Amino acid sequence: MCTSASVDYLCAVILILAPGYLVPSMKRLRTIFAILLGFIPYCAVAQKQSNNWFFGDHAAITFNNGAPQAVSGSAMQQREGCASISDPSGNLMFYTDGITVWNASNQPMPNGTGLGGEDIATQSAVIVPLPQSKTLYYLFTVDDWQNDSGSFQYSIVDMSKDGGKGDVVTKNVLINSKVREQVTSVYSGSNCNVWIITHEKGNNNFDAYLLSDAGLQPTPVVSSVGMVYQGTNRYGYLKFSPNGKKLAAELGHPDITSDITIQLFDFDNQTGIVSNAVTVATGNQLFDAYSLEFSPSGNVLYATASYGNATLYQFDLSSGISSTIEASVKNVGNGYEGKTCVQLAPDKKIYVSKDGYQFLGCVNNPDVVGTGCNYVNNAVDLGSGRGRLGFPNFVQSFFLYPSLGKKEYDLCEGEKLDVDVTTAAGVTYEWQDGTTGPKYSITKSGQYWVKATFDNCTRYDTTVANFTPLPIVDLGADTTLCNGASLQLDAKNPGATFLWQDNSISPTYAVSSAGTYSVTVTKDKCSASDNIKVDYAPGFTLDLGKDTNLCAGQPLKLQPVYTGTATFLWQDGSTADNFDVPGAGKFWLRETRSGCAVSDTINVAVIAYPVVSLGNDTTLCEGSELLLDATNTGVTYAWQDGTTAATYSVISAGTYSVTANRSGCKTTDDINVIYNPLPVVDLGKDTSLCEGLPLVLQTAYTGSPDFLWQDGSTADNFNVSGAGKYWLRETLNGCANSDTVLVATVAYPVVDFGPDTTLCEGNTLLLNAAATGVTYRWQDGSSNASYTVSSAGTYSVTANRQGCKTTVAINVSYSALPVVDLGQDATYCTVQPVVLDASASGGASFLWQDGSTASTFTVGQTGKYWVQVLNNFGCANADTVRITYDLSTDGKSQLEHMCMNEPFVLDAGIFTSTPATYRWQDGSTTQQLVVRQPGHYIVEVTTACKTVKDTILLGVRDCSCKLEIPNAFSPNGDGHNDIFMPNMSYCAFKTYHLSVYNRWGNLLFESNDPGMGWNGTFKGSLADVATYVYVLQYQAMDDSSMQLRKGTVTLLR
Repeated sequence: MCTSASVDYLCAVILILAPGYLVPSMKRLRTIFAILLGFIPYCAVAQKQSNNWFFGDHAAITFNNGAPQAVSGSAMQQREGCASISDPSGNLMFYTDGITVWNASNQPMPNGTGLGGEDIATQSAVIVPLPQSKTLYYLFTVDDWQNDSGSFQYSIVDMSKDGGKGDVVTKNVLINSKVREQVTSVYSGSNCNVWIITHEKGNNNFDAYLLSDAGLQPTPVVSSVGMVYQGTNRYGYLKFSPNGKKLAAELGHPDITSDITIQLFDFDNQTGIVSNAVTVATGNQLFDAYSLEFSPSGNVLYATASYGNATLYQFDLSSGISSTIEASVKNVGNGYEGKTCVQLAPDKKIYVSKDGYQFLGCVNNPDVVGTGCNYVNNAVDLGSGRGRLGFPNFVQSFFLYPSLGKKEYDLCEGEKLDVDVTTAAGVTYEWQDGTTGPKYSITKSGQYWVKATFDNCTRYDTTVANFTPLPIVDLGADTTLCNGASLQLDAKNPGATFLWQDNSISPTYAVSSAGTYSVTVTKDKCSASDNIKVDYAPGFTLDLGKDTNLCAGQPLKLQPVYTGTATFLWQDGSTADNFDVPGAGKFWLRETRSGCAVSDTINVAVIAYPVVSLGNDTTLCEGSELLLDATNTGVTYAWQDGTTAATYSVISAGTYSVTANRSGCKTTDDINVIYNPLPVVDLGKDTSLCEGLPLVLQTAYTGSPDFLWQDGSTADNFNVSGAGKYWLRETLNGCANSDTVLVATVAYPVVDFGPDTTLCEGNTLLLNAAATGVTYRWQDGSSNASYTVSSAGTYSVTANRQGCKTTVAINVSYSALPVVDLGQDATYCTVQPVVLDASASGGASFLWQDGSTASTFTVGQTGKYWVQVLNNFGCANADTVRITYDLSTDGKSQLEHMCMNEPFVLDAGIFTSTPATYRWQDGSTTQQLVVRQPGHYIVEVTTACKTVKDTILLGVRDCSCKLEIPNAFSPNGDGHNDIFMPNMSYCAFKTYHLSVYNRWGNLLFESNDPGMGWNGTFKGSLADVATYVYVLQYQAMDDSSMQLRKGTVTLLR
């Protein structure tokens, strides 16, 4: 029992040392508190044993600072079940995947490898502190469900060994050889002992083992209840509610579609008996179930299913009725493809690990039914670690007892820390000052602890609150300043940070206008503020005007405008309310009203008038330009049209004026400009003359102008003698104008068709009139450069080059071709002379195919004969005739061979060169007969002269490709075996490639041509006498597969 006299005494002592107790320093207070905690029975110390989680792929988080934070350095890479344990103050002691135990330095413990867990066991391990011991921990392991042994074992870790880093002093003690991969633990109802519970294979037995300060009781409490564990419900979590009153089992398998997947049981933590099985879900509702967890109160159950998109389900257990619980199911988070697992944490939230992901999900309000539970998918960043399918397996009672969050809180004077350690119904709470209940407000520095009691077992948690004094900030009293005065505000507090009303951060602030000024001073993370209101006395202004310029001799009186009573002081010491400026200089006045003084200064400069002269009125010629220049230094300009340059270009008649302004001192001048018109000179457009034509250049004019031509002549006209550039300059009233004309001469086009001509019938004549830069017009209106004559007539063309024209014509007549007819092709049954006669054509000359030139030709043998006849105009015609002598005779029987399984074509056309009819032994009448079988074949061939007969004996032979490759050759030039290549018979190829290599694998020769072989050379040199490797790849025409032949060939000399 944790209610011994020593505990009561300690509680009394702790109450005496409540936060109101005065000690020399907070450090001393912490030390005293830690010493006093040493007298508490170990089951009653602060509960931060589940504050450090090591899991998955090098993932780890800590809750020592309240919210979970990623921790680096984990040596573990585990797919599923794991466990970790911290000391009551939240310092990591060791962690395990059920196979290896690592100490807080991430190193395997002595004797800490080869434990009986499994990397794919759902709950591979759980770590249970030995009651009443500060150094001994039982580490229970189970292996994978598929392992026939199903071993449930324990090992013992002694943290007093290895310099406080721990040592596995007992390893792999067998407890039960036939259990599933499930194990969970919870405190018993008395003496702070612990129940460790698992489930047997092949039946419905729960085995509950009790761990007390005397060690593990070897005989379990067996409860036969719920469904039988078979191969189809192979994995899933087994979890206690934090108060130990409920037990939930999840039974997952991807083949389960209708069987039970979650069952809920009652658990008597006094006796260890499991009872009252209630079905929560089946495979129809929760397919491929994997992990589950209770809310802190035990009234809400969360479960995951891994098939397809992983889903987080919520069940309301408050009714205790199976159908009502099943109907309460809600999907509160999904979308991740893969398995997930869930675990209750010290901050009373439930976290979700997604296989292979960097972020953990979080159920922020797990006791709230429905979406109010507030599931966040990416709530905790694991840094370089990755979650897998298992969180650390803890004694579930760790989460029943209160957690004050961080080990230490830093607060500011005046703040309040409200703590709520509510867990489950039935838990009572007592604070260090005797206050009861789960809620407590911390307002002063000190050590704080809370004691929670449930089922006669007590647990403590502690924290320290440090309240820092606020910085002292004083900007002074509100104040009023004269207009223009400034005020330096100082927030003091060296080493602090500062934030003024305008977000500036200096420790001081310069005030120059009325307003309220505030500053927030932060020191040691605590802030204080102050503000000050600054007003300004009613202001007045003094204005002597802007700095000004006076033109030479101009007066100026300075006089301020004021009301009421004021005193004045000028720069020369005078005190009147006005001042006459004597000349250039700097003048100031100080005016005082009601103790507040203002001043103003004015600079006065005396400016000389600019000197401007545009000259006398003048007369210009049309087109001339006059530049008027009013340039002065330090001057602006305004011309009559508003332009402002120092100069002005005159291009038309008129009066022009400019005002030059030097700082307001102005001078104006003007000038009148008259323009005389230019004489009009026009020699016309540039022109072209046909060679030899005359041209006179002349312009119209009035008055008595003077003329000057390009050659120096002065007449009013000019006779053009040839191509060139001609110009005239005409002057009238002193104003001159000119014009220029370009004259070009154009040559007449030259066209020559030659004399009239006669053509042979059917011939054409191309008339070509082509010349450069010319257009054409033929007798029929066409406009090409050439014309093709195909009939008799007169043909003419006019060629035009820029108006210079040439016309030519030609007469064309036609002569008829001689008529030549040697008659039709003829066949004669006997050899006799045949006379071919071409004399009737009326030709003048004859040429036969053999070169003879007579008008007749005598034929004596089969052949083709032709003659060409020319008439007196050289026109030729020709004719051809074929004379055949039919000398056909009966054929002799002959032997032919056909390829096996291939057709063979017999052709009877070889027996005659004259038209014939055919008849084969099967009645066919075609010239060719396609046969597919060997045998005797007979054909009769009938011509106009006779009938002949032939017989063919057709045999069969093997025409398949025969390919032999020699194993030696001698390229010595003797004509025998000089080339290495395959010997082939009846071979035709679709593809063919022969290559030859030396013994080092170097390619010496290759060819895709079956008729090309290797001559025993490489790069022009003789290859050595040696053995070489050949590779032949080919595909024959009659073969659908590629063949590969490899071997060696010896080169001899």
